[in-house]
Amino acid sequence: MDKKKNKNKNKLSSDKSFNKTLGWIVAAGCVLMIALGVLMALYRGGAFDPGKKPEATPEPTAAPQMNFVLPEVRTGRETRPAPIALKGMSLENAVQKSDAVLLVRVGDWLAETDEQTLYECTVLEALKGDVGEKFVLVQDGCSKSTLPDYPLFKGGNELLVFLTPSDLENDAVPQGEKAYELTGSYTTLFYSIALSNEGRFAVSRCENWYRRMPREIPNLGDVTHYRGSVYSSLAEWDYVWNNYNPEYRMIYSYDKLAEAIRGLL
Repeated sequence: MDKKKNKNKNKLSSDKSFNKTLGWIVAAGCVLMIALGVLMALYRGGAFDPGKKPEATPEPTAAPQMNFVLPEVRTGRETRPAPIALKGMSLENAVQKSDAVLLVRVGDWLAETDEQTLYECTVLEALKGDVGEKFVLVQDGCSKSTLPDYPLFKGGNELLVFLTPSDLENDAVPQGEKAYELTGSYTTLFYSIALSNEGRFAVSRCENWYRRMPREIPNLGDVTHYRGSVYSSLAEWDYVWNNYNPEYRMIYSYDKLAEAIRGLL
């Protein structure tokens, strides 16, 4: 009888020891799986690629949250017709017709006329021409009326712009300085945004570029990943992108676009 009790006792002890060991094995397996998952994520991200150069941290995009003087409205009370003649401008034409091609950050709203709005702008990069560190940008549209799907800018917007001197005379333009307007109005305008670890992108709201962009600059708007990340990031900085659902989504690598523009000079 005592032998039977001892046997049962030894069996119970053995079962507990086995269960404890099994628990440790399961726990160790879970830790190993998590570690492997982390390593795979790092590998896919290129952390273990010896030939990959460390990526520079891009400058803050769309400007940090700062207090800007903003226009009265973003979309005018009326909509004026879009100039049909502007639709056919190619990248080569835009570069040739422009005195300057710049990556800029929009600053304070300065003034408006019956047809146009003026802003202070800071140059982030000059691809063609030299207008100084700051200049006055003239945009078609005002609180009275704006072009279709072309809202007024706000402080913090970053843009790739093709510029020609404006003949607008306004007290907001410093004496002796020139104001600049967009070549071809909105058709040559690109909004720009830099995404961490992915680079900078240029986005057009005009279908002009759907077939006119050189082949060496692929439209990333056809790629779901870029379409989602770029548009959501733009919307995070500027609410006018929240309800923007264009038929032709045009997203380009800023570096490739800038290289093509320099090649046309």
